[in-house]
Amino acid sequence: MRRGEAELRAALAMAQPDGPGRAARKTAKLILAAILAGQGRRGEAQMMAAEFCGTAKKDPARVFMDKAKLCV
Repeated sequence: MRRGEAELRAALAMAQPDGPGRAARKTAKLILAAILAGQGRRGEAQMMAAEFCGTAKKDPARVFMDKAKLCV
């Protein structure tokens, strides 16, 4: 695991899914999904993207995930 990935995973572990850390958690998941997809780790990337795939199609995170073909 590369350093950036480890740091993003640490941020995910520390940030609360609800409350003040919510935005940081979502951002970390979005970035990590992009990194994993770029490394060819599509299954892991799709797991990270799942939260965004259920949002409105015009949501910027969803648009990004759709372009990356991570929402199945």
